[in-house]
Amino acid sequence: MSMLELTLNQLAEVTTTTLSKKQKPQTFDENVNVARQGGGDCQ
Repeated sequence: MSMLELTLNQLAEVTTTTLSKKQKPQTFDENVNVARQGGGDCQ
């Protein structure tokens, strides 16, 4: 993995964590949606 890919991956993880803390998902489906939102912000 290149440095750019690693950096974007870390950004997606931080974004997902922040969204999860804000939205407080309770179900698996809600968590999937948060993960998609977090990863989608970096595309």
